[in-house]
Amino acid sequence: MNKTVKQHLLLLGTLLALWGCENRWEEHTRLNPGVAEANLMELISNHPDLSEFETLIISAGLDEMLESSRSFTVWAPTNSAMAQVPDAILSDTATLSMFVRNHISFGTYSYYGTGELQKVKTYSGKNIIIDNASGKVEDASLIEPYDVTANNGVLHMIDQALTPAPNTWDIIETTSLCPVQTEYLNSMTGMVFDPSAATILGVDPVTGKPIYDTLSGMVWSNSFLAEVRDLKNEDLLSTLILLEDEVFESEYSKFRRYFVVSDSLKSNDLTRWHICRDLVFPGIMTLNEVPDTLVSLYHIKIPFDRNAVRETIETSNGIVYVLSHCDVRLQDKIPTIIVEGEDTTKFVFTAVDGQTGFTRQKQLASGGYDFLLDNHRLNPGYINYYIGKINSCRYRFYWKAVNDFNGSYRNPNSSLVLQQRLYKTAVAGYDGSEIIWAEANPISIDLIPVNDSTYETAVEVNVGQQIFTTYQDLWLQVRGGGSNMTITLDYLKVVPVFE
Repeated sequence: MNKTVKQHLLLLGTLLALWGCENRWEEHTRLNPGVAEANLMELISNHPDLSEFETLIISAGLDEMLESSRSFTVWAPTNSAMAQVPDAILSDTATLSMFVRNHISFGTYSYYGTGELQKVKTYSGKNIIIDNASGKVEDASLIEPYDVTANNGVLHMIDQALTPAPNTWDIIETTSLCPVQTEYLNSMTGMVFDPSAATILGVDPVTGKPIYDTLSGMVWSNSFLAEVRDLKNEDLLSTLILLEDEVFESEYSKFRRYFVVSDSLKSNDLTRWHICRDLVFPGIMTLNEVPDTLVSLYHIKIPFDRNAVRETIETSNGIVYVLSHCDVRLQDKIPTIIVEGEDTTKFVFTAVDGQTGFTRQKQLASGGYDFLLDNHRLNPGYINYYIGKINSCRYRFYWKAVNDFNGSYRNPNSSLVLQQRLYKTAVAGYDGSEIIWAEANPISIDLIPVNDSTYETAVEVNVGQQIFTTYQDLWLQVRGGGSNMTITLDYLKVVPVFE
């Protein structure tokens, strides 16, 4: 009995839903009979309650576009809605154009379309959210009749204007908040040459390369947006932290000594760069969603104290928090670096007829693998590992290595004492695609025997330390202790020492 009742109720609900949809569509077709003859601009011009918006369309020079054969959707605010728009938006040519364009989209978007939320790109470049189920676009409500059809699109009347919100980069360019940080970010803006935007004047007869009109190829650019995250991009959502001046200066003073390069001014900028780049995070995190520790795009831990939030700014592509406190720990900003023996960026040196080494799967090894260079036929053989950028400070070096193969993997010899040594090296240049390596300098004072014979009991070995006076790239070299001697490595660890 219960099952039969449920089935009848389900059928009744389905029929009611279908009736509602059909009734809604019948109303739509009744209000929009036949094929529309007027274009969008004519519909707007002929409606007395859209006269203010019509004037703005003409002022922005968009009337001819809305008379063309391309398809558009226009959300037109009524005169009463226009009365609420601040004069500052309408009195400036650039903001007026952006305002009008924010009410126009290419393509047609019907009220009778999908009931799901839609993100739609407007002609301003901004995104708007359409909620057909509630009859809304952003915070504005649609006004009947819905879907007024033109021969080049659809017109909707709305009770509020769709004022474009600034994006995150707009805030950085215009805010008076946090001037130390924002002025630095803006200092990276300039005009750069982009050959894809330049006019080609001809071809160089010697090189065969294009000759460009450089003036035509100059485009606006900001290196922070290009290299860290594009905070102008309306489709790329971000959370940004701005630090009050005293907080930013405190962080700068703490980290400046660890970003020393030969040019003092470049050291200053390098320090600011590393502070700023770690204050940008992917996605939008509301205040209730922000954890007490964030992880930056560069894997640096950044503390976040909700009580230190002095201002929250919602933007069209994210959210900005102004903080009065943010004390990043030295060990988080300048972390320990671990490079696995099996790392694929390594360069392995062997004789022409020697073995190139191999990765072994070892359950107890770091990452589940280690690496051996065996029967390489050099005196000695060696492997170069790229560590990455290191800071201007003292570092201690460790490795874990296991000799569980009696001195030689392919030719076991229990009497052989396996030894190896750690060096630092660098890329000196290139010969075509081949790297030219600088002379390697030892970090470990002596050859270090590999005494551990099993991962169950293997320990991490301190193999030396060194002070680095500048911020730089670092390559480490693990070198064998004798002719054709096997090299083995689980991992290298580089640990900063804060004194």
